Amino acid sequence: MDAFRSLGGDSPAAIDQKYPTNKGHFTWGELRCLARSLGFQDNLFKKYVPKEYQTAEGLPDHILLYLIDLKAFDAGIHRTVNMQSAEYNNKVLRKSVRMLRAREISLPDLREVRVAFSVYESHDMTGIKAEEHTLLQALKLCGRIASPMHLMSEVRRIKDVHLAGSLQFYEFLDLIKMYDVQCNSY
Repeated sequence: MDAFRSLGGDSPAAIDQKYPTNKGHFTWGELRCLARSLGFQDNLFKKYVPKEYQTAEGLPDHILLYLIDLKAFDAGIHRTVNMQSAEYNNKVLRKSVRMLRAREISLPDLREVRVAFSVYESHDMTGIKAEEHTLLQALKLCGRIASPMHLMSEVRRIKDVHLAGSLQFYEFLDLIKMYDVQCNSY
């Protein structure tokens, strides 16, 4: 039951839920799971979504992306758990919503990837060093396996490199979607 509460679901069935149930729409329970998966407070979306966009069912994903672009959540995500700026966290939110919408990542996997990223992130919060060994270990912690040569070519392909020599979480998510889950043991 503690795992259920940590995910912020509405019912015990929410624990098994991998993707939003309705394509193109997030329920409030799914939004709580998304916020928790990224390390934010579970009431982030309910608290910062303007009343005119709130419905009993939740939010359509295009409205959610629109609100992210409007910076509606800045007060709730600026310098919070990950000590990153609102701009950075908006990029993470946008990338996560788009990946969930396309079913490129599940809610439990998103949380797992965030934890793996934080394990290997530099202490000065500049991201994961774009070194072959470090990235391979981070991917392995997420249950993914990559060829070293292919991995490094994908790193070079990523255009929005925030700091030379390191990957930010939203860039790491681009790498994650390249590799399917391969193993469940570490």
